[in-house]
Amino acid sequence: MSYDLISFMQSVQENSLPQAEPSLIFDLAADEIRINSNIPDLIPVVRIAGEVIAVQGDISFIAGKPKAGKTAVCTFIAASALIRNKSGIDTLTIHTNYAYGREVILVDTEQPKANTLKQVKNICKVLDVVEQPPNLHVFNFREDNKATKLKKVEKLFEEYPKAHLWIIDGLADLIEVV
Repeated sequence: MSYDLISFMQSVQENSLPQAEPSLIFDLAADEIRINSNIPDLIPVVRIAGEVIAVQGDISFIAGKPKAGKTAVCTFIAASALIRNKSGIDTLTIHTNYAYGREVILVDTEQPKANTLKQVKNICKVLDVVEQPPNLHVFNFREDNKATKLKKVEKLFEEYPKAHLWIIDGLADLIEVV
């Protein structure tokens, strides 16, 4: 073993958890996946052209250059969650599990309020309804600073803990880059 490797190993040992807790780190058997492991299947929530892009309980991201259509995708994801019978309705091959009356939350941190209102109207247009569905909640936090945006999103998580779907258009606006 080289001196550098020995020094590194000693440094890791010195900076690791107290001696009473090493089993927490090194219980590899608990982390091993075997063919007969009892792990539930993931539940797909959003599909585009038949491919799963979001599963229940996970955070999924839609990334792209400005004006690439990310907000349009978010619009169709939200609309699709509000359509029970999707046959005959064009959602650009975007299919989201039906919300069954549970809340669909859309937060826009980037666009002017006029654009967010247009998005709400576009969702209603896809749904072919005049009134906004009562379980569709759309918020615009563009004018707030990052800390306030994040606090407002946290408040929404408290307010709607059992929401069916969360869409945050502009998630990067909630995070301080170090």
